Amino acid sequence: MSEDKRQKARHKVTSLIHVRVCDRMSSRLLGKLANIHDEGFMIISTEGEVEHDHIYQLVFEDEELKPMFKLGAECLWTTNAAGEQLWAGFQIIDIAEDEMAKMGELIDRMQGSETHSPGE
Repeated sequence: MSEDKRQKARHKVTSLIHVRVCDRMSSRLLGKLANIHDEGFMIISTEGEVEHDHIYQLVFEDEELKPMFKLGAECLWTTNAAGEQLWAGFQIIDIAEDEMAKMGELIDRMQGSETHSPGE
């Protein structure tokens, strides 16, 4: 059994909150946000084109395709999941202060939902 080495609590996206994660350079949908914290996040992709060890300029969009915030992130890992799904974990490497505040608003919205603590 592998040991989870997470140090930050993850805020899981509920079925009530839909967040799309798109590549700003190609305008391509990479996937949907699965969980997030102030240093990283995980997406679930059915597109299958997320590259491990790749740096992305991303925009997070709400269900109405309106931009929520932008950031730069490195894909640290990918793994195939059930069916055609690909899970991908990212570390945030560049985010402006005002964009960080917008990301914080999303995290605050998720505070009432299930939170995954380190080690779970």
